[in-house]
Amino acid sequence: MSRTAGTPRHTSTSTTVGRTAGTAKRTRPTARRAPVRAPVHGSTERRLARVGWLYASPALTVIAAVTLFPILFSVVLSFSEVHLSYGGFRIDGFTTGNYAALAQSSAWFASLAFTLGFTLVTVVLELALGTAAALVLERLGAARGWILAVLLLPWAMTTAPLYWMATASFKGAGEISASPPTVLPHHPTTANYADAFGGNSLGRYFFNSVLVSGVSTIVVLALAFFAGYALARLPMRGRGPIMVSLLMISVFPCIAVVTPLYLLERSAGMLNSYQGLIIPYVAFNLPFSIWILRNYLLRVERALEEAATVDGASPLRTVVSVILPLARPGLFTAGVFTFTATWAEFLMALTFNSEDAFRTVPVGMALFTSQYTVPYGTIFAGAMVATVPIAVLVLIFRRSVISGMTSGAVKG
Repeated sequence: MSRTAGTPRHTSTSTTVGRTAGTAKRTRPTARRAPVRAPVHGSTERRLARVGWLYASPALTVIAAVTLFPILFSVVLSFSEVHLSYGGFRIDGFTTGNYAALAQSSAWFASLAFTLGFTLVTVVLELALGTAAALVLERLGAARGWILAVLLLPWAMTTAPLYWMATASFKGAGEISASPPTVLPHHPTTANYADAFGGNSLGRYFFNSVLVSGVSTIVVLALAFFAGYALARLPMRGRGPIMVSLLMISVFPCIAVVTPLYLLERSAGMLNSYQGLIIPYVAFNLPFSIWILRNYLLRVERALEEAATVDGASPLRTVVSVILPLARPGLFTAGVFTFTATWAEFLMALTFNSEDAFRTVPVGMALFTSQYTVPYGTIFAGAMVATVPIAVLVLIFRRSVISGMTSGAVKG
């Protein structure tokens, strides 16, 4: 009885030891394969980095070609003697005479001092008054409405010229110059609008502005979306220097590169054409749009991309099907800002297009005046027509613009 009882116990112990040894032998290869997973992760990261550069390279190439090159070219021109000719231009030697002439110009120093002083005072007053108004509105609850009304009085004063423009567009020449001025037109007329579209080609200018601004906005949004996604979501190296460079370019004054851009477009035969405006408009509006979209895409949950990847979606399919619908507020914000900037741009449109067939609304309205008369009524009518697209965009997409501008302000 004792041997029978002891035998199973001995057999059970041997079986347990055998199973344990077998389990240990089976687990050894798994322990050895564990470090092999690191290179897989590294290769995936490198692949995503290449995808990021693929997405961002079109926008960065356009920015570098149209903005960085003219900036460097303007530096070269500042140390050179440039001679313009009908076929192009010629650069003769190295000289510092341009800076010497600038140093002797009292008008330049006076304008520089006025610009710096005006800018400094404006920025300080805006920051001080805006911060004070925000603090007051935050601390006071019951009287917030009345205080807000008082704070909006200066803004209401700025709407007076808009009201005057709207009413004067329906007045005759005599009533516009009447003293005292009339609040409402006594004899409303649409002759100013007829003269603007019939005698001054406002319809052609309007078409040119819609075409140039619309195409520029579409191209900017397409390039900026992929570049913003790459800079926000993909493991690209050098994202910090890229974002700093984009910020510097976005605040760089366009007037500093108008001359080298004009010389380049003249050599390339792009003056008096639509592409002569669309290309620089796209390049100078891309940095700000990339910043807006990048900041907006930073708050999109990464779990959505991971779920799409688990389901077998490619990186491009994930961007188009998952991220793009979620980025609509940011796209609307960047689109409204881009369209407004290109619609109201004056300097490049005046410099690059001198033929009437390619002029935009701001340039065309500036040329309404003749040698002896200034048709104020026609100018007011043109200004009203030029204001309509911007007002419609702001009214339609106001909620999306606010959501896109405040993205990233509150975390979580």
